[in-house]
Amino acid sequence: MTKQLKVEKKTYLKVSHGDFEEFVESVYNRSFSVTGSEEMRNDSIYSFNGIDGVIDEFDEEDLNLFIANEKDSYMARILLNDLVRKGFIEPGDYIIGVCW
Repeated sequence: MTKQLKVEKKTYLKVSHGDFEEFVESVYNRSFSVTGSEEMRNDSIYSFNGIDGVIDEFDEEDLNLFIANEKDSYMARILLNDLVRKGFIEPGDYIIGVCW
């Protein structure tokens, strides 16, 4: 007998990588490539769960380095949380879709 696959339905807020990059650039007034930052591949979807606007002291330090144009790597989750904290986007589970 075939075992049943356990699945869970979830609701995500989906954004394309290009729209996310343009939005980040407009808020922080600097260039940003989420595909480069997160090492994203073409025709992929990346999820960022539990985005609630909470940033710890280490992420705050990375965010300040990003704002000073001194850090780019692995910033998507921190930026999503900061955008929630600043009221630009709503809390939730996000998907960034990559297709070029």
